[in-house]
Amino acid sequence: MRIITVIALSISILTGLNSQKVEFKKERLEGVQKIATINFNDIDDPYFINLKNLEAPAVSGNSYKKYLSELKEGLTLSHPKNNNLPISKRSIVNPPETISSFSGLISPDVGIPLDNHLATNGGQVISAMNSQIAIKSSGGDDLVGFSLESLAEVLNLPDRFFDPRVLYDTEADRFIIVFLHGSDSENTNIIVAFSATNDATGDWHVYELTGNPNNDSTWTDYPMINVTQTDLVVTGNLIFDNQPWQTGFAETVLWQIDKTNGYAGVPLVTNLYQDIVSGSTFIRNLCPVESADESLEASTYFLSNRNFSVENDTFFLVELRGGINDPNTSIEIDVLISDVAYGVPPNAEMFFGELQTNDARVLEAFYLDNEIQFVGNTRNLSNNKAGIYHGTIFDVSGGRDVNLRHIIGPEFEIGYPGITHTGIDPGENDVILTFGHTAKNLNTGISAVYYDPVFGYSDIISIKEGEGYIGMISGPLERWGDYAGSQRDFSDPGTCWISGFYGNSARVNMPWVVKLTRPSTATPVLEQEISNNEIRVFPNPVAERFSMTFEIGELSSDIEILLFNQNGALVDKLYASTSIKSGLNEFSFDTSTLSAGHYIIAVNSGRTKIASQSLILSE
Repeated sequence: MRIITVIALSISILTGLNSQKVEFKKERLEGVQKIATINFNDIDDPYFINLKNLEAPAVSGNSYKKYLSELKEGLTLSHPKNNNLPISKRSIVNPPETISSFSGLISPDVGIPLDNHLATNGGQVISAMNSQIAIKSSGGDDLVGFSLESLAEVLNLPDRFFDPRVLYDTEADRFIIVFLHGSDSENTNIIVAFSATNDATGDWHVYELTGNPNNDSTWTDYPMINVTQTDLVVTGNLIFDNQPWQTGFAETVLWQIDKTNGYAGVPLVTNLYQDIVSGSTFIRNLCPVESADESLEASTYFLSNRNFSVENDTFFLVELRGGINDPNTSIEIDVLISDVAYGVPPNAEMFFGELQTNDARVLEAFYLDNEIQFVGNTRNLSNNKAGIYHGTIFDVSGGRDVNLRHIIGPEFEIGYPGITHTGIDPGENDVILTFGHTAKNLNTGISAVYYDPVFGYSDIISIKEGEGYIGMISGPLERWGDYAGSQRDFSDPGTCWISGFYGNSARVNMPWVVKLTRPSTATPVLEQEISNNEIRVFPNPVAERFSMTFEIGELSSDIEILLFNQNGALVDKLYASTSIKSGLNEFSFDTSTLSAGHYIIAVNSGRTKIASQSLILSE
């Protein structure tokens, strides 16, 4: 890899008629070599390994739990929840309708948080999450699936993979997968995979970008992606070691990558942008604004806001002008004021405990006809419960007025929205919004609403009812999100695909894929239920999957999980990592490829045995 230039350029910050010049850093790197070409059909994953930490983070000075706990506790005191609802008339718009739905899994084990995402070319659906990648037909049939641990092994990469993002490039007819590898400054990379063809089960060219571009004590977290006519764009937050993402934030950086080279499997050309600030403050969480339809844009907009404010009306519109091969790329920042405020949301209530809502960052956005529509979590200003906002920036090339509306459930709380354009004819800017729902008397599930700019919002409808609340980690606070996936079906205008999750009867967050249509093109519903042997209750009552838990007292190195037969002979090395989170962890794997017999699973750290458990498989 060759570093070509490091230059300082100007950013224009526009606030109405005022303009302020600041500088940013642009670094061009050429010759980013491919680390592998792999065929997803060839990934042999007999065990579908999954390791997840079940421990709620301990309360300490800068800890994740303490920071959110103080923020949410203060919100509870200053803005207590109530049952007030805004005055509204019954909607005259019909809600969206479900065309089909099916499980987003191939193996039934999931990660914490789920971080599910989705991409489709109309014939194949990639369902990605923190435990696995599942590729299915549009009818829900399993095509290819494997755990992220198996993918790491194929790529010869140790440590953890997380935060997967996927997209479909309409102009190239290709897929892209981006995920993170490692979560400390010594081991942090951005893994980027480009499909060689339009077959998601076939060959993929895989590249590795550093997650610590400044060679300091930071690592990359929370990637977001978009594709333009020439580029793949990746944003990520740089986080200081040993601090949570809320308090350890350093800055958000922006990668611009030549997508054509990626699809061809040749060395990449990249631009890295840093020091993107408003005033003296780094802009945080740059959400790329996607193209709403098949036509990709030449440049990219990004949205950000004051995501930790209790109440605020400020949004930042950032524009990266020029593609990867433009030597005169520039960045402009506009500070916009919305007509309605948003605010950091409270945690959402379940039958037992709460779901974590994090903050009010922009989660998804798209551009169409000189407008940007976007969504995120918020505290609803009427009842102080967890809701979502839906915003529109009108006249993007001119005055840029921001209209913001809050959406709340009548008797439940909602969060982690997605937004998809469903218009068919020119000038139709209607959308489908999807989000999770929860309440003390309503199991965790998925809901949707249809929006027409002329007639307004439909009633909220449930598109996947939950079977229980979420209860996967110790303590009363469970993970919800950190994002969900949604995409327009470019082969079937007026429809979209979404990936959310529901609580199953075992209180596990299960991903669910749904194809929706706007009401004017509704077709009959076809739902594919998960077969009985795919819903696992822990302890595992069936033979196909084994689970065990073990404690890690502090951060340990060289963790191995080994499978022995009853005579003490090593059968296989199931898992290896250089770091595992402290506290209670759950390990599971698929046993269907093992012969009947008596086995021992041992968890070792160096020469120290941490845990072991017997496994008996019958015919």
